[in-house]
Amino acid sequence: MLRTGPNPQLNADGELQHLLTLEGMPAAIIERVLDTAVPFVSIAERDVKKVPLLRGKTVFNLFFENSTRTRTTFEIAAKRLSADVININVGVSSTSKGETLLDTIDNLVAMNADMFVVRHGQSGAPHLIAQHLSARQRSHTAPASSRCSWPESSWVISSIRRSGCRIASPRSPRSSCSSHWA
Repeated sequence: MLRTGPNPQLNADGELQHLLTLEGMPAAIIERVLDTAVPFVSIAERDVKKVPLLRGKTVFNLFFENSTRTRTTFEIAAKRLSADVININVGVSSTSKGETLLDTIDNLVAMNADMFVVRHGQSGAPHLIAQHLSARQRSHTAPASSRCSWPESSWVISSIRRSGCRIASPRSPRSSCSSHWA
């Protein structure tokens, strides 16, 4: 893991910025996430399965390994929260030509990404992305090819295969994903 210094999931004010793992997460933040999620459980049971919480926000799903259930679960959750969802097919993206993980992130930030859902086989990848995004936010830098400003709201949500963590359901690091939390 690339973790150094303070918890990379929290901003300078101690607020959740990147949800990577439950490890090291203050209990109060976990409780707040779960309490916030409770009202959303019933959305799937309604006739109209949408709420406007993420209206106008763009969520990029970046899956660097095969997944159907996890990717679809995150896509459904984001769409039920009224987000615009972009599923990146990494197999046919510029990463197949040698573009690095952080180059891909920078290019998507330039396209005004508000949120990332990342599944990567390397357990350190989500932490690397979070550190990179936090550093960018502190310095307000953008890629040279970009005229777009850094999005105000950037969260990295990851699924870490080695640890078995499926963070869509933060109740347990070994639970399967569920669409009631995003």
